[in-house]
Amino acid sequence: MDKLSFLNIIGVAATILLAVAAAGLGVTATLQGTAYPVPLTPQWDLLGPTLAARLEALTGVLPVILACYVAHQSLHPLMPLLKPYSPRRMCGVAASALALVACIFLMLSYGGALAFGPELDINALKNFTEDGMAPFVGLELARVNGY
Repeated sequence: MDKLSFLNIIGVAATILLAVAAAGLGVTATLQGTAYPVPLTPQWDLLGPTLAARLEALTGVLPVILACYVAHQSLHPLMPLLKPYSPRRMCGVAASALALVACIFLMLSYGGALAFGPELDINALKNFTEDGMAPFVGLELARVNGY
């Protein structure tokens, strides 16, 4: 269990660092005056030129949504491990986890939208390359952080 806990901590830390990097790119783009406006409604035309391409892009999102639902259900077997256990404490843990995930999502989505605008790929990680980040952080730092 200790190895799993350590790997979980590394995974959460990596996700938080990615969200902080995306938010940092958004802030940098805003300070440089190159930020794009954040769309308030879905831009369906960016998913693809045809209905088939849009549906294919949306099917890539479906596993993520389903995994979120399933992952939230996997919390129930872990409840007895929470010492001392109480329903109120469990609700607090669940609320904290949901708040953390919401913050990470907002940092990734708004930071990516501000920095990359219409060039933001469906898979946002594809934008975190040397070429994508160089205008915001310089080529040297982009080389260190790029995928």
